[in-house]
Amino acid sequence: MSSTDLRLGRGPVAGYLTETGRALALGLRRHALLHVLAISVLVISFTAALYVDRLADMKVAGLAAFPILMAIAVLCAIMREMYRLWRSGHQGSVIPAIGRMIASDLLLPERVANFLHANIAFVLFMSAFVTLKIILPSLNPFQWDMTLAEWDRVLHLGSHPYQILQPALGYPHVTKALDFTYNLWFFATFGCWIVLSAARCDSVVRQRFLTAFIVTWFLGTCVLGTFFSSVGPVFYGRLLGGEDPFQPLMIYLKEASSVSPLWALDIQDWLWSGYVNGTGIVKGISAMPSMHVATCILFILLGFSSGKYWLGWLAAAYATLIFLGSIHLAWHYAIDGYAGLAVALVGWYAAGWLVRWDRARQGIADA
Repeated sequence: MSSTDLRLGRGPVAGYLTETGRALALGLRRHALLHVLAISVLVISFTAALYVDRLADMKVAGLAAFPILMAIAVLCAIMREMYRLWRSGHQGSVIPAIGRMIASDLLLPERVANFLHANIAFVLFMSAFVTLKIILPSLNPFQWDMTLAEWDRVLHLGSHPYQILQPALGYPHVTKALDFTYNLWFFATFGCWIVLSAARCDSVVRQRFLTAFIVTWFLGTCVLGTFFSSVGPVFYGRLLGGEDPFQPLMIYLKEASSVSPLWALDIQDWLWSGYVNGTGIVKGISAMPSMHVATCILFILLGFSSGKYWLGWLAAAYATLIFLGSIHLAWHYAIDGYAGLAVALVGWYAAGWLVRWDRARQGIADA
């Protein structure tokens, strides 16, 4: 093949680009619902920021996350291929084998299109989501903590949930394990999104999870979080002053951190500094509902809906640890977790209806 062939639009490179263009055009139709939802939330966040005169907090820089997501996806694929080669007893250099994997699998037009469309929607939505979370106190100042804490106490027969859990969880190494598990959630969440976004085939289950993610996070933090504006047990005393029913828990966590440092305490200090000073990388406080719990519920539903029951049960065990950790590490009231469960179920079933309607409208058969 000569360079003239390529210039005239012939040859394998031109053919690949043509196929990728077609896949991108088809992918645009199939991801239209996701794009509409993401752009709608972006418009809402812009309008809200304009309303409270906080346009400076618009996080359009979230678009910079796109190349990071792409790099992570490629790295994960390479690591998976290296593991497969090792298991198969591959001899010699792995570089040619990895090159073949990238050309024949990773760069398939369908996979490229699915990844690009899903993650364009993702970064648009997350830019809007982070903006809304940061300006939340300006939309509705924190005022629900005393009520939520009292509801929590009454619901649990006169005791705060952390007091019920403390005899079982109140050991520094147990606390450290929960702290590690809780922070692992970030990798689990975005890892799940990356895996599904980079899928070769666009299935109804894939679309349902991606849509449910956006719907759940929007309904959770941007709607309920704004209405039930609260900071959670960790900041109860800092916000309200006076008697703090969660002070014994915070004293214990500081003591446990002296034995084995807790990431939670550092992140909590960064969040409070961001709230008070308006500076720092980590900003945006919202306790009700727990999006950690809500997202884990989506993991469970994804596992069982995809027919991978082992994954569903594993996700259920992980969700339990996240729920316990959210209370024990002072991030949330127990009622925040219950609300997270409810909003995830609403998001999942709303997404199911939306995806079925969208695919029927386009004449796409379920896959």
